[in-house]
Amino acid sequence: MSALTQASSTQPQKFMLKVMDDAMSSSDGGSLEPGDFAVFDRERAPRPGKNVLLSDRTGFVCIRRYVEAGPGHWLAEAT
Repeated sequence: MSALTQASSTQPQKFMLKVMDDAMSSSDGGSLEPGDFAVFDRERAPRPGKNVLLSDRTGFVCIRRYVEAGPGHWLAEAT
């Protein structure tokens, strides 16, 4: 999966997506529930513990939590 940070002339810098499933919901608060809106800003670098928008090789797009796994390595985890 790759973080969707590259902008083009046809893509806005900031945009909002509606959460469609419960993959990022949790009982400890701070989660995304179905029907919530997530705001993304292409100018902001990913930060550990924050949500990122990802696309896999097939084009499937999802929201996951950014986790640093070591120098130059990161993980995308669902809650």
